[in-house]
Amino acid sequence: MSLPRRIAAALLLVASIGPTQAQAQAAESAPRVSSDAQAAAAQKQERALLRQHIDAQMRDVGRGNGEWAVPTERDLRATLQAADISGLRVRELSCAENFCRLVIEHRDWQSQEALMEKTEGKPGFRLPGKAHLEVDVGGSAISYIYVRNPQVDWPQIGAA
Repeated sequence: MSLPRRIAAALLLVASIGPTQAQAQAAESAPRVSSDAQAAAAQKQERALLRQHIDAQMRDVGRGNGEWAVPTERDLRATLQAADISGLRVRELSCAENFCRLVIEHRDWQSQEALMEKTEGKPGFRLPGKAHLEVDVGGSAISYIYVRNPQVDWPQIGAA
């Protein structure tokens, strides 16, 4: 009998015997992942893919005047610094030719609310923008904010 056939025969024999008592006990005592946790993980992954798709769409939208990016990023940073909001951490603030993307972590919904109140109409935040808030199970949240170069239109965002 050739080696691949011997391996296949041995695997069939092991499969027909089943797990040992120790393996069965270990499988029973292993922590189970709830269907809620699996659904939450799948939803989180789906949101991440959608954000990547949106970023790609924003980068690919028509060409604007990239000169707006540097002063806009400076204005956004200055406004956030002046707002001095506790419980808030800027994870990302980056500007490209057509848009700026901010990712901001919030300790709680109050810091997210304070962000919206203290930045509304301020430099950098006067531009057309869209925001998306994701709330974590523990009450913390992350805001994804897109500020658009006014020389280009919002892209048509389709499903990823």
